[in-house]
Amino acid sequence: PTLSYSPPHPKDRNHIPQTFTLEMAQLAGFLLGDGSVGQDGRTTLCIPRTQHGRKEYEELVVHIFGATPSVDDANITICSKSVAELFRNLGLDKYATEKEIPDWVFRLPREHRLAFVKGYLDSDGTVAKNGTTIFECGSRELVVKLKALLDSMGFTTGNLRKRKVDNTH
Repeated sequence: PTLSYSPPHPKDRNHIPQTFTLEMAQLAGFLLGDGSVGQDGRTTLCIPRTQHGRKEYEELVVHIFGATPSVDDANITICSKSVAELFRNLGLDKYATEKEIPDWVFRLPREHRLAFVKGYLDSDGTVAKNGTTIFECGSRELVVKLKALLDSMGFTTGNLRKRKVDNTH
């Protein structure tokens, strides 16, 4: 994909990479699952401090963008209009029920597609003790494209299932 964005504001500490690396692919996959891109210039990864892998994603953000993100008990936040614009241009700024895997992901080299799936697995996937992997999300379109992506890489996938979750408390 083309990494397009406006030149960063002089006070923006973040460096925007010129190439789409494996790390960017992994971060994009995670962002698709448990992230959001705000119009206010904030890109948020929803990953609690207690969740396994949190430190890896904090370090990934620093490695990619060269600046320490804002963190709290529930989120890692990148405060940069240029970073937010970059992810918007990649099609990763949709609401949960409207999310889908952008078409450009299917054209990535295999290693990048695997990194993208790893990021998505870290956010919306579960691996059972027997190695079975389950993905759940609110967007049927995303799951359909994820199945196609996994099938295209030679993974064995099962049927798609739908269930209704009651979130009332």
